[in-house]
Amino acid sequence: NYLRNRIEEHHLQGSGFTFKYINQISLSLNLYRTNAGGVYCEIPFKSRVILNIRNENDNYCFFWCILAYLHPIDPKDHPQRVTKYVPFVHELNVEGINFPLNLDVLKKFHKQNNINFNVFELTYNEDLQIPSIMPIFISHLDYKGCNLFLYNNHFVLCKNVSVFLKQFGNHNVGYPCLNCLCSFSAEHVLIEHQRMCVDHKEALATFPKATYKSFKNYEYKNKVP
Repeated sequence: NYLRNRIEEHHLQGSGFTFKYINQISLSLNLYRTNAGGVYCEIPFKSRVILNIRNENDNYCFFWCILAYLHPIDPKDHPQRVTKYVPFVHELNVEGINFPLNLDVLKKFHKQNNINFNVFELTYNEDLQIPSIMPIFISHLDYKGCNLFLYNNHFVLCKNVSVFLKQFGNHNVGYPCLNCLCSFSAEHVLIEHQRMCVDHKEALATFPKATYKSFKNYEYKNKVP
């Protein structure tokens, strides 16, 4: 079953831990809806893999991000300028799609244009100064592919999700699964994981915080037979 497969996956990662039993399971359900993308805004951190196109006079940030992926501009040639992508606007079919874009039409855009792209909601913890992402719409599993982040109702393009996750504290990230954002140290382990993960809806995997007991007089421990 699903739970048994997840336990076996963690054993494959070579953590050294052995599953013993489940003490408690808590399930919380909430209605979740993210607003549509729109006009340009600044993001509160710097990253060399984030392209933030300055669409200060329109609500087409999603549109420009897709074109920026399809037509990469040299970093020295001002890729953040909208004018760099105007010559390619005829390539996308936006019939029946209004801007600012509503997230309900992501599947419609994907079907009309046959372009694989992902959308993640980007949040920023002011106290820790660390950003985090959560999958909203997934159509491929390539962390170097077309991956868009939605921050404060504004879309930006991430050129490499693995590098982004490494930059902000998680240096062990090597091969992330974009469907659940679990990370693996070897590509073959990621591929094996994805075979099962793609059968489930995109989600952010979280685990409960465990409580621990500690003691100082470790010399009184019983020796292992």
